[in-house]
Amino acid sequence: MRRRKLGIYKESGFPEIWALVPWESSVRAPGLAIHVRHGEEYREEPTSRAFPGWRAEEIFRALTEAPMSEGAWRALERTALAMGAREGTAPEDDPLMRSQSARAYAQGHLEAVAQVLEARGIAAALDAREDRALLGGLPGDALVAAALACTDTADFRRWVLGRRGPGAAHGGDGP
Repeated sequence: MRRRKLGIYKESGFPEIWALVPWESSVRAPGLAIHVRHGEEYREEPTSRAFPGWRAEEIFRALTEAPMSEGAWRALERTALAMGAREGTAPEDDPLMRSQSARAYAQGHLEAVAQVLEARGIAAALDAREDRALLGGLPGDALVAAALACTDTADFRRWVLGRRGPGAAHGGDGP
């Protein structure tokens, strides 16, 4: 990176600059250079200060791979968790992450229940959208217990609906 450009970035107040080192016309191997501001000058660093622990080669991989490899995702996750720990936040603090997590959790319950019902020879036509709303919020062990005790899919649904409110077909205490 030309020093003149770093001066422009310094005047703009950028604390850290990432510069891709091109494949062609470079004496260096292609990659990413991280320039971190120290007082009035920038110094090249192997690790980002803005994203602590994220190394230049990991950032380069994340920016240039299509699709991103498992290693790049692990490095990004490691960095995000470290930043969250430093700031006192967790993925669950983000509404989108919380929603996606809940959806994945409910989907896992649906799959477990469907497998138990199928293993018992009970036709399980569980709809991902409709049954996620029905099963959501109920503990996984209770859902599996119902799948083990019910006589058919309708009996399973009656038990689950009974767990959701008063007047349960099974007394609301399980199968």
